[in-house]
Amino acid sequence: MKRTFFAVDIPINDIISGVLPEIRNQLKGEKIRWIPADQLHLTLKFLGDTPENTIQSIISAVSGLLGKIPAFTLQLCSVGLFKNLHNPRIIWIGIQPCPSLQQAVQSINEGLLPFGFTADETEFLPHITVGRVKEIKQREQLGMLLEKYQHASFGTASITAVIFYESLLKPEGPVYLPLKRIPLR
Repeated sequence: MKRTFFAVDIPINDIISGVLPEIRNQLKGEKIRWIPADQLHLTLKFLGDTPENTIQSIISAVSGLLGKIPAFTLQLCSVGLFKNLHNPRIIWIGIQPCPSLQQAVQSINEGLLPFGFTADETEFLPHITVGRVKEIKQREQLGMLLEKYQHASFGTASITAVIFYESLLKPEGPVYLPLKRIPLR
């Protein structure tokens, strides 16, 4: 078994490379595992444990569908949280609604059906995880950062491919190994 997921890479731009250190500095001393800038990505579908003998078939099925979707541009915006300010778990950068992105997610879900993977029960909320909160004491500081960047624009990201990754869990954090780069049309 391999732990796998589909994602698009988010190249770091000047705006993000300026904001992330500021956010990290403002929350220095907190128990937050920050995602390295070169690992920023937008997960489209997390498969989890995937039988190795199905990986090539999955790639083939999904590639045929994704190859019909034209390359697209994402608008990166705002900083937010998953759960909430009283119990923060994930600090993220948001993404404006994008029909082509939704189409890519639907194509992946459709391609995975024959392999026993179903669409997620929850609504797809596109985001780029920048930090995983273990424990935080400065909730007021976090709240001020969220307010400051609530309506911020972080530029765009041109998406020309979807990557099928293997996630290796290591004590220092996950390592993402690209198994296949699937070009968009």
